[in-house]
Amino acid sequence: MTDFAACRRGHPCQHCKRGEISVSEHPWQRWTDEKRENILNRMAKALVKHVECGWGQAYTKEDYDKHIRNSAARTVANEPIGDEYFTFAVQQCGGRLAEWRAANNRNDRLRFVFDNASEREKEEISMVFFAGLNGKLRNEHGVEQRFDPESGVSYESRKQTCQLLAADRSRS
Repeated sequence: MTDFAACRRGHPCQHCKRGEISVSEHPWQRWTDEKRENILNRMAKALVKHVECGWGQAYTKEDYDKHIRNSAARTVANEPIGDEYFTFAVQQCGGRLAEWRAANNRNDRLRFVFDNASEREKEEISMVFFAGLNGKLRNEHGVEQRFDPESGVSYESRKQTCQLLAADRSRS
């Protein structure tokens, strides 16, 4: 979605401007506004029909730095909190997923596929999801209960893996 939103007729994305990506990789760059709107409407209808739940996170880097990263409240938190912007968003969305699963008595196994991440992000994702497990599953409802560190997490290129959702990891 990030690529689709950033690259359109008359307004190519930075990657296209630099010649890093061709129009064959971003065919929507040639679409009319009407075709883009039609596609977006059809996608929205498909989501409404098939998605069980959804939520998102939005915060500025400045707000995160001021209210989370440099907050004194971190010292009394009962769980680890990611330092990286992306990790914190993953943690927050994972928490909402855990709450939804508990409220809906869902305990089916999960598999999480993250886009290729930095080593720091991988360490933090592991920390925020596996902290407190000590080799055992928690007795609580939610993500941690069924999160398998051996087969439940992978890091794969979003360009080579079918995505259900793509987070906007823009650096702005």
